[in-house]
Amino acid sequence: MTTWTFAALLHDVLEDTRTGYDELAAAFGERVARIVQENSDDMTLPKPERTRGRLAAMSKKSREARFVVDGRYIRVYGDDTA
Repeated sequence: MTTWTFAALLHDVLEDTRTGYDELAAAFGERVARIVQENSDDMTLPKPERTRGRLAAMSKKSREARFVVDGRYIRVYGDDTA
């Protein structure tokens, strides 16, 4: 599997589990953990703020993190161009 594949599969692990960044990095490597962290929301914020923050941060994400999030949106919302 590629780094992007692992990151895509694990994209919610930091938000939805008690797994921390260091534990994720030890199991899957720093690169995967960094991509997952870039795509993780701060769950202490209200949902509207998380959404605004996610959109505002999009242009600052690494190419790898954007690739993962783009794939997620295609999966969730479908690809109308096909």
